[in-house]
Amino acid sequence: MYKRDGTPDFYLVKGITDFRCGINRLSEIIRDQQTVNVFDNAAFIFTCKKKDQIKILYWGGAGFWLIAYRLEQGKFKRLKEKGGLEKITKEQLIRLLNGLEINPKNLIKELKTNLEI
Repeated sequence: MYKRDGTPDFYLVKGITDFRCGINRLSEIIRDQQTVNVFDNAAFIFTCKKKDQIKILYWGGAGFWLIAYRLEQGKFKRLKEKGGLEKITKEQLIRLLNGLEINPKNLIKELKTNLEI
C-alpha cells in the first residue's frame, strides 16, 4: 500500500550510486534500506561519483518516474556519509539543485559570500 497525499517526502540516498543503474536497481537500493517503502509518496535522490549528476526516483501511482539532472559546470554538494537515507526538506532539495550546501549551519557564510559578488 502506498500513500498519495500532499507533497512527497524527499530522501537523499547517502553515498555514491552507479549511474548505469536504472529504475529496477535504484528501487532495489531503496527496498534494501528497509526504512521507507519505495511506493510511498516519496522521492529518492541519488548522486554519482563525479558529483555532477543526480537521479530522482519517484513512484507516480501507476509507474516510476526517473528524473536525471546533470550540471554543465560545477558539482553538487552532497553528504559524504556512506549508506542509508536522510530525509531532507523541500527547501534543502532546492538548495542541493542550486549547488548550495543543504546543511543550514553554513547559511550565514554563504550569504556573506553571495553579497560580496
